[in-house]
Amino acid sequence: MRVLFAGLSSIGHFFPLLPLATAISRHGHHVGYAIDAGLHGRVAALGLEPVAAGMSMPAAFEEAAHHVFGRPVRIADLRPEQIPGYLAVVFGSVLPRRYADDLEVALRRFRPDLLVYDAVCPGAGIAAVAVGVPALAHGLGHRTLTQLSPEYVSRVRDFAAERKLRLDLTDPNPLGHPYLDIYPPSMQDPDFVAGARRVELRPVPHVDDAHPLPPLPASTGHRPRVYVTFGTEAGAEGASAAIRETVAGLAVLDATVLVATGPKLPVDVLGAPPDNVIVRPWVAQAAVLPHLELVVSHAGSGTMLGALAKGLPQLLLPRGVDQFVNADAVLAAGAGERLLPEELTASAVAASARRLLAEPTFRASARRVADEIAAMPGPDEIADHLPDILAQLTA
Repeated sequence: MRVLFAGLSSIGHFFPLLPLATAISRHGHHVGYAIDAGLHGRVAALGLEPVAAGMSMPAAFEEAAHHVFGRPVRIADLRPEQIPGYLAVVFGSVLPRRYADDLEVALRRFRPDLLVYDAVCPGAGIAAVAVGVPALAHGLGHRTLTQLSPEYVSRVRDFAAERKLRLDLTDPNPLGHPYLDIYPPSMQDPDFVAGARRVELRPVPHVDDAHPLPPLPASTGHRPRVYVTFGTEAGAEGASAAIRETVAGLAVLDATVLVATGPKLPVDVLGAPPDNVIVRPWVAQAAVLPHLELVVSHAGSGTMLGALAKGLPQLLLPRGVDQFVNADAVLAAGAGERLLPEELTASAVAASARRLLAEPTFRASARRVADEIAAMPGPDEIADHLPDILAQLTA
């Protein structure tokens, strides 16, 4: 079989699709990945065929800024009320239009038997309908991530209408494509679980071998290890103050604190850290998670699901997009605590972290979710049944 993957050109969208893509490749199928050229080196290194499509995220934001403001802008410099409309143009207009055009060409050239596309990349799904290629929408988190905002939904709907398609993003399967769902069923929208054409897929982190695990002291009963990340877009989202406040709260604990600032925040954003704080620009998250007692994050889907899969309690500091939904889901599962932006102080972080480390109920709840995740079919199981899945799609 020939299988083409397609998705937005950012690490947070690229990494979640790689476990299934590489599993399908290991099962002897020819796998391509349609994405901006900036990630083609990573695609080729995994033994997949790079296919040109889409655009870099900086280019998409630049084009949207031209349309909205008539000049380049930084999100960190915008007023809060300006941000939703700007993001709606990026994700609901610029990116869908570019991916729909590029993927129509790529699909005709690559001639896949199946397209697997990032569910937040509706342009790829629209191209699959136009060319007549069977497709699966690969979820990245809670199903509401595909809806983002009312203006985003409206822009995607209007673009689909230009292509003579009726697309309702509130529909469980807006283009008729089954949804690969990586969210634990007990935490997913129950109506979606009951009514969607969905295929469960265990969330498995992509292992990034390019960044070795920094040395961490052995855990003892009184000195746990805590990991802090605000994701790969933290710098672009103006998270400097938030990460400083968070680390200040954790530094007072008798704990080893590992901080990943991400590619868009400089490591010196924290100044001279205390002796118990290790700061790195990038951490191989899949490698570090098994060595931790607590995860503190922005509640991005990749980090949140990765921590749950290891049965780790979490302190969640949501800032936007689906992060509030993820934080609410972890709270409802009893596996963590949440601090909203207006509640984020060093003292509040310290108090929450102490509770999460001391009270065993949080870890017990996280382990129950970990067992649920472990029971979901993994990428190799889906790859093994891929011919059957394709047969159902084309029946």
